[in-house]
Amino acid sequence: MYWIYLLIFIIIVFVPSLINKSYLFLTEEQLEEILIFFLGSLGFLLFIFKEKKLSQIIKEKLKIQRKSNLISQDLTNSYSYIGEMNRKMEILKDIFTKISDIRYGYYNKNKIEEVKKEVEKMILHAIAIFLGKQQKFCIKLINMEEMVTEKNLKNCRSFKNVTDNIDREELNTFFQKNNITTKKNYLEIKNKILIPSHQKINNYSVLLILNKNQMKYLDNFDIIGLLLTQLLFITRI
Repeated sequence: MYWIYLLIFIIIVFVPSLINKSYLFLTEEQLEEILIFFLGSLGFLLFIFKEKKLSQIIKEKLKIQRKSNLISQDLTNSYSYIGEMNRKMEILKDIFTKISDIRYGYYNKNKIEEVKKEVEKMILHAIAIFLGKQQKFCIKLINMEEMVTEKNLKNCRSFKNVTDNIDREELNTFFQKNNITTKKNYLEIKNKILIPSHQKINNYSVLLILNKNQMKYLDNFDIIGLLLTQLLFITRI
């Protein structure tokens, strides 16, 4: 493009030499002025055209760059999600492998209690990951015969009196239906959410308690319920 400007400039410089006589009713000076004006206008229009084209190219590049950044961000999020899911699956695999070893008696009596405590910590850690580490929650081992807390498995200071309001019949009904007819895997009591273990063992259950406003962060009810059931198994064997 620059060679065009150079050519126009050279012609303008040599206009006085190219025009050396009058034409029709125009004098030599007028012809030179008209030609110089025309060439200058042509150069200006070419410059405007080039600027607009360059501006469009820049806008297209920015648009492509934004799309590229969005795609890159989506890929990063996807890789992060896949990495997180792989980590969660690895944790679940380790838990169920150890529980399976306990079930089939792979540990001697001297080591079994140590392994049970280790698995309990692993399960609590896994639940914290599935809930989100910033979430506050409580886990209680409940004697459903007497409807009393047998043991606090996770800090329950801020959920101290929640189980006082639990209706035993409601909880028993939950276990009888157990998601099959109700399609519900949690109970609501006032401003709290209770997620029971999927099963009872000798009239014992494990309850996970959350504040109701934490519901929006939950999308792993089934896995959490399964982990609570394994936690119940570990505490009752």
